[in-house]
Amino acid sequence: MTELTRRRDRGAKLNDPFLREDKATPTEYTAGLKLAIAHGWLGHLHESGTFTRMTQLGKTVFGC
Repeated sequence: MTELTRRRDRGAKLNDPFLREDKATPTEYTAGLKLAIAHGWLGHLHESGTFTRMTQLGKTVFGC
């Protein structure tokens, strides 16, 4: 498994349940991203708005 594949898998673990199972709106999704960044679970959002990295704290909290 490549590093890119591992990153996508981690993202899917966080994104898919939130968007598909909980039926989150784009506004709720954005608020969740901002909260995760504020808590230090995710790094700063890339300028494109589509990419962030999970911090070591986030990996610990989410078991990744």
